[in-house]
Amino acid sequence: MATPVTATELRVHLGEILRRVGHEGEPVVVERSGRPFAVLLSLAEYERLQAAGAVGAAGALERARALRQRVRERTGVVAAPEDVLAGLRQERDDAAPRLR
Repeated sequence: MATPVTATELRVHLGEILRRVGHEGEPVVVERSGRPFAVLLSLAEYERLQAAGAVGAAGALERARALRQRVRERTGVVAAPEDVLAGLRQERDDAAPRLR
């Protein structure tokens, strides 16, 4: 379980908290105004999460782009989501009875 500390406690006891995180592997949740704000993890834990693909939206975005590229290569052209939605809306609007 992660240990909560305030931002002030972190500033005052930075060395001790870094030791706990780095050497003992204890995650620490930094709170600001009584709410969780950030998490301190050991480098080993961060690297494990990164290797598992669980860290960072940028990694997820890159995986999505790579998947889209593979689909494009296998099937031909893949329309952008915005274009697909625009086409569906146009079809809907064309099929709907006109109200005047």
